Amino acid sequence: MTSILIIDDHKAVAAGTERILKEAGFDVQIFFSSNKLQEKLQQRHFDAIVLDWSIPGTDGLTTTKTIAEVIPEAKIIIYTGFEEELIPVYDELVGLGVSGIISKSSGVNTFVSSIYSILGGYVVFSYTILREIRQRRLLIKKTVEQFDEREREIIRNILDGKTNNQIGDLLHVSQRTVEVSVHKIYRKLNIHAREEVGQKVKELELILPK
Repeated sequence: MTSILIIDDHKAVAAGTERILKEAGFDVQIFFSSNKLQEKLQQRHFDAIVLDWSIPGTDGLTTTKTIAEVIPEAKIIIYTGFEEELIPVYDELVGLGVSGIISKSSGVNTFVSSIYSILGGYVVFSYTILREIRQRRLLIKKTVEQFDEREREIIRNILDGKTNNQIGDLLHVSQRTVEVSVHKIYRKLNIHAREEVGQKVKELELILPK
């Protein structure tokens, strides 16, 4: 029988998920926390792991890395009510072997059919999240085309409240070099003051990849 582990600190949600999966014919076990997760995962084999993204005391990405390290062959499924939180780390999740992201707002039939699809070797990501990822990549591309690597780093540091002198120390360049770059950034953003950078970045929906 296919074995599935649920990791979810919300006991009522976990119990409901367990009931649905058991009725679908799976062998199910629940962990209510990620405490000693590595040790627990080594005690028994699981074909798939349904992971709540928000678990107190850790974060979903760290937990996903632990699972991928201990059971690299397991199907990892992120089960969340906050899909948008996963968009910035989508590529990393795919690299770790995550097979699906399923919304907790999905109906029972959608949830179960998604599990079957994933176990069958398919990946399941909602159209909504794929659309948002595409939009994010387009915004990153636009930002990279408009600003070179140094300018992007300077913008990040301006948003962090750092002075030109502090930025120069961080980038190992002179304060004058920073000042020249800052004025180029102002021209590109069509602004005249440091205080306008944050608003303009937000207005243009710029995403500053590192």
